Order: sequence, then C-alpha cells, then structure tokens
Amino acid sequence: SPIATRHSTSAEAYEHYLRGRHHVWRRNTAGGFEKAREHFRRAIDLDDSYAPAYSGLADTYTMLGTAGFLPMREAYPLARAAALKAIALDGTLAEAHTSLAFILADSATPVLLTREELRGALARAGYREKKRYPGSPRVYQSTLRR
Repeated sequence: SPIATRHSTSAEAYEHYLRGRHHVWRRNTAGGFEKAREHFRRAIDLDDSYAPAYSGLADTYTMLGTAGFLPMREAYPLARAAALKAIALDGTLAEAHTSLAFILADSATPVLLTREELRGALARAGYREKKRYPGSPRVYQSTLRR
C-alpha cells in the first residue's frame, strides 16, 4: 500500500493549518479557539485529505471542552470524530494518535481508548506537540495500566 503523506498539496491549506496551530496553542481564549477552528476548517475545505488539519480540529474541540467554552458532551464527540478521521486518512500520523489519546484520557470515557491507540501515540515520542498536553505522557501511561 502507498505511504500516506503528511503534507498538503495546497500551500494555502498548509498555511491555514499553521495558523490554526498558532491559535490553538498561543491564544487560550474563546476567540482564539474559534480562530483556530476557522483555520482548520478552511484547510480541510481546501484539502479534505489533509490529516493534520483534522487532528488540529480535534485538538481545538478538546481545548474548547477542557477550557469550558463548549460543553464537554458537545466538544468531545466532535473532537473524537475529527481525530478518527485524521487516523483514517493517515494511520501513521503521530499527531492524530496523540489527539485521540488526549481526548479519551481526558474525557469520562477512557475505556474507549484501546491499548493499540495509546501505544501508537506513545511510540511516536518524537512528536513535539504531545509535550504540550497536561500530564503527558503520565496521563497516557496511567490509562494503560487500567
């Protein structure tokens, strides 16, 4: 099978992805998260096979729920769906596995996290964004022991 690509064929989609990442990590406000969501959606509109944009959207929904800007019962299903879409597009993308691991470790449904999903995220230790998640990798490792 062909190796999935992590790069968009659209320079504009990639630019929106980078802007979204900036807003999700640097602008911890409702407005900042909304800007992030807009950029990730625009990247997806430009290239609907761009897995990192779906992962960014997942992280945005997770942060909206965690920060209390969106009820978790709304935010987490949206986040999970975006993370699963990213994984479906590129199962080797550490960013997508980390997004899913954080959603499921942080939500009230950690039993939905399979050992394979969790180990997939942890195995990609070189992925720099996972260090931004609170408690990582301890959160993930404690979930593994359950």
